[in-house]
Amino acid sequence: MKRTLNILDKIDVDIQLVENKFDFKLEDLFLMAARRNPKRAFLFVSKLLGKHIPINPKKGILTGRLLGFIIGDKTREIQIKNYNIVADALKNDDLIDKALGFADDNLICSKKATLFIGFAETATALGNSTFAQFTGNNVHYIHTTRDDLEHCISVFDFEEEHSHATSHFCYPLESKFLPKYERIVLIDDEITTGKTALNLIRAINKRYHIKEYVVASILDWRTEDCIKKYDEIERELDIKIRVISILKGQASCFSPSIQEIGANCNFDENKQARNIIQEFYEDGVLKLDKKESTCNENTMFVRNYFFTTDNYHEFTRSLSNRDKKLYSYLKFSGRFGMSRENLENVEKIIYDIVDKMKPFEKEILVLGTEEFMYIPMVMASFIEGAKYQSTTRSPIYVGNEDNYAVKHAFKFKNPFDKNITNYIYNIGQGMYKEILFVTERDINKEIKKELIDLFYNVGVTKLNFVYFTK
Repeated sequence: MKRTLNILDKIDVDIQLVENKFDFKLEDLFLMAARRNPKRAFLFVSKLLGKHIPINPKKGILTGRLLGFIIGDKTREIQIKNYNIVADALKNDDLIDKALGFADDNLICSKKATLFIGFAETATALGNSTFAQFTGNNVHYIHTTRDDLEHCISVFDFEEEHSHATSHFCYPLESKFLPKYERIVLIDDEITTGKTALNLIRAINKRYHIKEYVVASILDWRTEDCIKKYDEIERELDIKIRVISILKGQASCFSPSIQEIGANCNFDENKQARNIIQEFYEDGVLKLDKKESTCNENTMFVRNYFFTTDNYHEFTRSLSNRDKKLYSYLKFSGRFGMSRENLENVEKIIYDIVDKMKPFEKEILVLGTEEFMYIPMVMASFIEGAKYQSTTRSPIYVGNEDNYAVKHAFKFKNPFDKNITNYIYNIGQGMYKEILFVTERDINKEIKKELIDLFYNVGVTKLNFVYFTK
């Protein structure tokens, strides 16, 4: 099947499907958008990841689980013949809970010591959800990171050539981390040329001698020439590479990148939250109620939740302007390595946190922040009716056309590196009454006020900042 997808009447992308085992419609998986990137004029905006488009968080978890089943199938470690219910649930929300139960009842026990690696920033939660379909003491997960941490030795570093932010690092806390694995599974949301995965495979192979790799993604758009590159690398390095995806095809675009329009943001600088009531909670217990003005119909309720944990490390981060800043990082975020036992403990911690914050409004959104995605996604999955998505560094054009992926956009300073611009997409007027903004650590007053005003602009009346602290 061949289709031409038009974006803003300026960009044409030709799609030729090669493999679609689960009979997905393209619209089940993604929408199209234009972006400010001279290397690539368009973007497949996933409807499954919860990055740019809000999703049912359980759908995001199930997407990773489906990749897990496909991996188990290809490596002949799966014990069941038919797992179509997981794919069907990505098309039909009514099947989601049943499909999650099916996935939990059919966890895969890997025969080989396997490391799952999710690519920052977009695929960190996808990688964690894929890993969650496996069980045993011989499987672990870690995701790459954009954060340049001093006094931490990256077990590999490599470049993502088409990205707006190209450097990847990997910081396992355990010594002699990579050599113990027989198989590496690399997880990204999309393979375009496949160079990112090959760059990482080369980086790993340069230091270690792991012979088996799986490259897993939702979409695989490699051309025949790009596929041949994988065959060449296999022969050159004497390794085995399996490539699996939910949808496989080829995408071509000869339209130039759009230059003449801006990434419009729907923010009215004159509309600021002036009636603010802030509350501060420690482990769910109210400690301080700070009234900055009297309560009225225009009041913004801001709750700051601090949840204590001893699962912290402190590292000095090198910021984009080369300044240095000491930050706390959660051990169990996935950034430093995670076992099956760690995963199950994290889910218990998050469930308890959600229980302490109840009740919530019905129209609620949980926001992850950049590569800190999986914990907020699981948090959202424990809140009935909640939507989930994440902030991002990716600049995308806004459009009002039918089936265009990004209808609304906000930008703000990165809470932990103010020289980096972050974006939030597809939050329109009146969509949500309450938002949970979830980060690893507290954010400063300047950024907090910027976010308060941002959400006040779209009619949010309750804003919860959720942090972790010692």
